[in-house]
Amino acid sequence: MTGVMGMAELLLSTPLDPQQHDYTQAMQRSGGMLLKLLNDALDLARIEAGKLELEPVPFDPRQLLDDVAQLEQGLAHAKGIRFVLDAADDLPAQLLGDALRIKQVLLNLANNALKFTEHGSVTLRAQRIDGGLQFSVSDTGPGISEASQARLFQRFEQAEGPQRRAGSGLGLAICRELVDMMGGSIELESRLAHGSTFRVRLPLPRAGGHDGRQHRTGIAPRARQHVPRAPAAGRAGSDTVAGGGAERAQLPPAAGGGRQHRGGGDSRPAGA
Repeated sequence: MTGVMGMAELLLSTPLDPQQHDYTQAMQRSGGMLLKLLNDALDLARIEAGKLELEPVPFDPRQLLDDVAQLEQGLAHAKGIRFVLDAADDLPAQLLGDALRIKQVLLNLANNALKFTEHGSVTLRAQRIDGGLQFSVSDTGPGISEASQARLFQRFEQAEGPQRRAGSGLGLAICRELVDMMGGSIELESRLAHGSTFRVRLPLPRAGGHDGRQHRTGIAPRARQHVPRAPAAGRAGSDTVAGGGAERAQLPPAAGGGRQHRGGGDSRPAGA
């Protein structure tokens, strides 16, 4: 699949008439969607088999956020909406964590926000919290009903909307699994016609004194879960929701694995 996409990219760099250019772009987009689906399925299989390992290394959180924003700017520009990066000034220079998996979670959330938002903006925020960082992705999209919120983080589940067929329904399930593996928490706050905000809280220690060696963390195999997770009660209001009455779904950590994970209130592309 990567070979097909690479050849499509090379083809786009050659002289093409408008119709050929459109066909090649469609081939490239379709290949990207299929590659994403394959990667999502492989990630879930590794998680269930206990073979997906975290690789905590020192990373620059501001650079990670810049990378995510740069990758999302193209889609935002194509849709005529703004993608805003709001990083707190006091973010640490170096933290210890699996930057690749953190970026995967944030790209999933940002891609979903851009996919379902037709007007306005999508905002990626990051701020310090006790023992780590809180990331949030807010949009001015249609919002998500309470009924959909209760099942949105289950596998193959998607929110209702015209873009429903554009994804596999695996992206948000992978986000929940990865955040749980990293000992964090993820939550959704949304209200119909008032947009949505996804928040991810991760324990990320400072990298000072780290000797630079990679430390791997795995999880034990877990049983497949089919039981819906009901949202827990929470406070109203969000970065993009004005006034009260917002629905907030707190996602519990996935069952199994034998590890203790931090709870709390609140990171690869296209999911819900």
